[in-house]
Amino acid sequence: MSGDSETGNSNARGWGTKGSNGAGCKFTAAKQEMQCDIIWDSISTLDFKISDGSTLKGAFVQDESNAGNGGSGYANVTIDSSSIWIVTGDSTI
Repeated sequence: MSGDSETGNSNARGWGTKGSNGAGCKFTAAKQEMQCDIIWDSISTLDFKISDGSTLKGAFVQDESNAGNGGSGYANVTIDSSSIWIVTGDSTI
């Protein structure tokens, strides 16, 4: 989840080589209230699960600004029947 608009190598603490810093993330929110945008890129994988009455108010933003030539990454989102996603902007998943 992003608190600012700088990510990856553009961050003041950027590291590694642009286009090569992909990551794998499995995130599960249970009984949570979240208000944020989720930022991901195609050199990373994201499995995002919302469960147990959780609420997410935000968008899934694909930001390729630090992904170099891109890759075969993805963002998968799973929402159980007791949870809610309030979409606040264009989203790519």
